[in-house]
Amino acid sequence: MLTPLLDIEGATENYELAKARAVNSAYVSPVRRVLATVERFSADTRQPARLELVLAALAMRAPNLAMNTRNLELCALRKFCECMLQRQSLAKLRGEHIVPWQVVPENLAAPEWAIETTWQEFADLHAALKETNASELLRKGLVIGCGAMQRNALRSGLGPDPGVILEICGIKNAWPVVNARRKPKRNWEKIGRQELEALLEELRSSKENFGIETLKGRCADISGISKLLASACWLTGMRGSEVFSCRILVAASSTTVGAAEKSEMLRDPIGAHRAGKLKELDESCMADYSELRRKVVEASALASVPPMILIKTVKTACSARNIDNRLRVQILEGISPDDLEVLCLASQLRHAELTPFRIEILVKSCSKKIKRASLQAFPGRRDPVTLHYFRHAFADAARRILPIQQVAALTGHTSRKTAHGYGGKFVRRSSSAKSTRWLPKHDPALAEAIERAWSTQLVLGREFDEPKPAMPGF
Repeated sequence: MLTPLLDIEGATENYELAKARAVNSAYVSPVRRVLATVERFSADTRQPARLELVLAALAMRAPNLAMNTRNLELCALRKFCECMLQRQSLAKLRGEHIVPWQVVPENLAAPEWAIETTWQEFADLHAALKETNASELLRKGLVIGCGAMQRNALRSGLGPDPGVILEICGIKNAWPVVNARRKPKRNWEKIGRQELEALLEELRSSKENFGIETLKGRCADISGISKLLASACWLTGMRGSEVFSCRILVAASSTTVGAAEKSEMLRDPIGAHRAGKLKELDESCMADYSELRRKVVEASALASVPPMILIKTVKTACSARNIDNRLRVQILEGISPDDLEVLCLASQLRHAELTPFRIEILVKSCSKKIKRASLQAFPGRRDPVTLHYFRHAFADAARRILPIQQVAALTGHTSRKTAHGYGGKFVRRSSSAKSTRWLPKHDPALAEAIERAWSTQLVLGREFDEPKPAMPGF
């Protein structure tokens, strides 16, 4: 149980204001979270925010919260209403006339609609909260959540999306599912071009250009964005959230590209970018996508330098401090025109001006969409395909033909153990192996830095090498 709110006025008279504020902080944060959910819920249902919607906000959050957090919010709101009504009773005994906003705790920072309510509304809410328990909230939350998903489906025509519920109630955890415990993966199955095309066929989208234009509204084309993220992650091995900040690099038109300049750009792309020799396609082409690939092809042909993609690494916790992997570059040498157009469109996602929370919700929703499509496209597959699965497929293909430090430069890993953990468990590099799919070129400067850092690290007193093939007969 939370400690009841101390009387601020009495605490001031007794010089215990600091203690009173400390007690308030025990329940202010849960109340503030629920009030913020009321605003989101009212915006989604297009009705004014009122104190009576607190029960609906609690119910919306209930299926996605742990039992202790659910009880904490319910208890905090009970205490809040109880203390407000106690202050009203105290004022009546003193013969004073007060309104609710005069006794709202200072550190609550409640919205205007919450402090402009009447005492009767506080009394009604207090009575309703006394008759409600956590299990009742959970049941109501599932009903309200299903209704919100159906409204979104009718509004967008794309089908129900659980990510809408998470966005409304401000929770990052996934929507609850039955039998959520996952079986451990024994090994990662490969996914080639044919499997990718079959999967994209299941992700039917009614929008052109993967529906990027819909990102600026509340109802995004999840099928179209899923196709774009799946293709971009399969081609480059990026994480889903990294696609929303990637940029295409081409040689600057003002640079006279000779043999030495070209060699320098290909040897250290990050340094060339910082020196202004490689420029980003910064202009927003949200209105005309047909010009995007043409600009990249023309700039690359003029300078005889292949286009590159600049990726901002999301996870920058390095195992070696002398490796700077905040930015990494992949050289798109030999890429097909259709694949180049996909990456050009992916580089335009940054112009949608999405918040990190909105990006996280989109990535989770797209990953679930891809998983459902993979279950239909590959019913006999052992493990369903998710968005992160493409990153493993990329690493699997790269580890078969490239040294591990070059694979790490492509994927943004700095830990040898993590780099070996991506792709198949028993994948071995072979000098005679040929790639069955297109792969970008790595950044030589980053690969050299990773190799230098790893050469000074010992694993069990010796250098860690790639596993050797088993001898015949063993």
